[in-house]
Amino acid sequence: MEIKESKLENARIRLDIEIPNDRVDAEYEKVLKNVQKKAEIKGFRVGKAPLDLVEKKYAEFVTGEAAENIVRSAYIEAIEQKGYTPVSQPVFDFKDLEKGKPFSFIVEFDIPPTIELGNYKSIHVEQKSVKVTDEDVDYEIESMRERMATVTKKEGEDAKVAKGDQVTIKMKRIDDKSTEEIDATAFTSHSLVVGKSKESWAIDDDIIGMKKGEEKEIKVKYPKDYEVEDLKGQKVTYLVKVEEIFERQLPELNDEFAKSVGEYNSLEELKTRIRENLETYAKEQTLNQAKNDILTKIVENSKFDIPQSLIQKEMYAIFRRLQSRFGNVGKDINEFASIFGINPEELSKSIMDEAQRNIKNALVLTKIAELEQLKVSEEQFQKFIKSIAEQNGVTEEEVVKVIEEKGNRDEIEGDLILDTAYDFIYQNADIKMLKPVTFQEYITQKK
Repeated sequence: MEIKESKLENARIRLDIEIPNDRVDAEYEKVLKNVQKKAEIKGFRVGKAPLDLVEKKYAEFVTGEAAENIVRSAYIEAIEQKGYTPVSQPVFDFKDLEKGKPFSFIVEFDIPPTIELGNYKSIHVEQKSVKVTDEDVDYEIESMRERMATVTKKEGEDAKVAKGDQVTIKMKRIDDKSTEEIDATAFTSHSLVVGKSKESWAIDDDIIGMKKGEEKEIKVKYPKDYEVEDLKGQKVTYLVKVEEIFERQLPELNDEFAKSVGEYNSLEELKTRIRENLETYAKEQTLNQAKNDILTKIVENSKFDIPQSLIQKEMYAIFRRLQSRFGNVGKDINEFASIFGINPEELSKSIMDEAQRNIKNALVLTKIAELEQLKVSEEQFQKFIKSIAEQNGVTEEEVVKVIEEKGNRDEIEGDLILDTAYDFIYQNADIKMLKPVTFQEYITQKK
């Protein structure tokens, strides 16, 4: 048997295999004799017909069966001989087998992905820093009070919009339309808390003092960096109509308020807990972002050869998670995109980009763990057990029992080793801590 191998793109292998005529003939004769045992030919008992008559009647079946037998066995021999571990189903291509002649076929299959790891130490990144201020804590408390506000509709002819009111308005743009077009244009409804927005383009101040049913033309100047492309730097005139006015009564800020929102004994205890939570959140977020930035740079400096079958598998897993979040709607990407009014090609590309990123990240971290001989400590494993137990409201013993029954500790440790490598690249990076910003500034930067 002669084997010519070719490495294709995307971790795919092609083998051109030629089988000598003596092996072809041997397999042909073997299949023919097996067919003879069951052949039904008029004038002869089953299995007693002469071989030449059997061959004449069943020639097409015999050659096809012999070809498939040779392909299957030769393929297994070839990958064992060459040391390949296919990760996809083989795809065969061959022509009809002819007795007395060599038989050739082609097979293609994917092999595990490979990585040429770039530099992964002393990677320079800038890490954000957050200093939680009293204003940040007050902002969170005010948000809690807002959610607990008592809302009462303002009635009567003298009811006017005041700062702090919740208002339902209708508005439409009129500066770019003729009188006829303005009349034909429908209003859009909006709800806002007057005075809450601090943006220069907000209309809050303009509607203070308006009554229910009153209309007013309001001019707005949008900044050049406004998020809506068509409105960037534009001067716009809206026709605004007040639909409903609601007075909002916020709960008094005292110890009783603190007790009403949780297990806190005083307002000061609530403020302390909020500060701790904000600090923990900011620390975790900035740390993870720095780690992601490091990993991204390592990925960019590395070379990969990834089979398409693995990408497709990861894409499917991502799509299934996406479906699950939205109630398992849509049988495929096209139907899912159609339901939500999304471009299916853009959605598919987004999922493919995420799949490739996930695979590359895992390959990088796995390779680093291998090179650095990183291990999962028993302490790390027990911490994982405790975390799962707390999340599911069960005992640690119950979690251990499930793991033992499923026999998936190795799989869990495989995931944990990636976390270990993730920590390793951060510990060995060149980190520049940036000047601290307030929590609210940090949240604004993330948007």
